[in-house]
Amino acid sequence: MHFLCLMIIIKKIFLILIFILFLPGLAFSKEDFDFKSLKNIKSNLRHYPEKDDPNLKTIKFVLTQIHMPIKIIGEFNSGGPLVEWYNVELFNGVTGWLYHNQISKNRTLLLKKNKNLYLFNSFNPNSLMTQIKAKIISPKIVILEKIKNNMAKISFSNKGKNSSGWILLDDSIWGVPQLELKNN
Repeated sequence: MHFLCLMIIIKKIFLILIFILFLPGLAFSKEDFDFKSLKNIKSNLRHYPEKDDPNLKTIKFVLTQIHMPIKIIGEFNSGGPLVEWYNVELFNGVTGWLYHNQISKNRTLLLKKNKNLYLFNSFNPNSLMTQIKAKIISPKIVILEKIKNNMAKISFSNKGKNSSGWILLDDSIWGVPQLELKNN
């Protein structure tokens, strides 16, 4: 029994040392940040990438908002071609590790402030193309369809009714990397 506990402790110390020594090499450059979203209704955000934890001491938080956008800030795999773990940052600055099967490639945005939903890709007050379709009350998670001219085409469901349109991108939206804004 003591031998098994000792082996688990040694394994955890070994993993922690690997992350301390190699974490700088695992991190992305600032321009390479990518956003994805949570795939499941319940996702375990961990202190470090470790699934075999019988006492669940590696779990930092249980995330319960499906489709919440997350920023990928690092990756880890144990030698195979598949990235097993992602180091992520949440909209509030909290960081941790998520196992690959808890992450979706679908792009979503978190609207942190109320936003106007425009009918067309136009926000010029002097243009006939600038027509407000609705007001989106925050906080709201929406599906990102595309970005064009500092506006995002989005879709979402509200009380069973599907809606889509354009919103103006600004600092009140979580889920769009700065590099992507510069290229559009």
